[in-house]
Amino acid sequence: MTLLAARDLGVAYDTRQVLGPLDLSLEAGRVLGVVGPNGAGKSTLLRALAGLVPCAGHCTLLDAPLARHDDRARARAIGYLPQMPQVAWPLTVRELVALGRLPHGDGRTPADRSAIDAAIDALGLGPIAARNVLTLSGGERMRAHLARLAAGSHRVLLVDEPTVSLDPGYQLEVLGYLRRLARDGAAALLVLHDLPLAARYCDELLVLEAGRIVRRGAPAATLDDALLASVFGVRGIRAPLDGMTGLVGISSLPGTEGHPA
Repeated sequence: MTLLAARDLGVAYDTRQVLGPLDLSLEAGRVLGVVGPNGAGKSTLLRALAGLVPCAGHCTLLDAPLARHDDRARARAIGYLPQMPQVAWPLTVRELVALGRLPHGDGRTPADRSAIDAAIDALGLGPIAARNVLTLSGGERMRAHLARLAAGSHRVLLVDEPTVSLDPGYQLEVLGYLRRLARDGAAALLVLHDLPLAARYCDELLVLEAGRIVRRGAPAATLDDALLASVFGVRGIRAPLDGMTGLVGISSLPGTEGHPA
């Protein structure tokens, strides 16, 4: 089932086209990863799908034009988490997580409390739930924001770099959790820079370059040697993983060692 779709989606700043036009659909139960070099338009794509920037084209949410959904209905359906989200007030972790329930009501109903508790537990935040968010480490704060997103019970998840600031163990836990949310019926679109993690946890990958889709498909077929070289300037390291051969790392192309990819 298609939960969010875009046709001829494009974003321009002044006269400079930074995204599209492109077509895109997000399916319930699936995780779509967006990868590409810096400046490819990945974050702009998420903001456009969330309705946060003016854009050309046509977007539908739950089979109705996105513009027909009022702000509250859109906030209930779409959960958006930007890269490096900020907090300006000295909220506790629990208070921050509770903000995810505001589109549904005042955050005080039994359903709200249950969703807040479940999100806190899922992200391992119970021991620090009463702490001031501003006193947390970057990784702890990111998990608190992810719990806020999870508490919202959204049908569509748009998440920009969910593993930023997280140590390796929490990276795996967070991506596994987002994958479980999708398996429970959500559609997830994740921007990721870590190509091996994207290949492992996403059902499909969409590769952006200069605002255009250059490829979309299963991770193993999408991140082949030719694409890694042409788009990212690297080569892949592959090994047996989860019963199949998977991308487990990257390295410089021959002759480019010591130079940025």
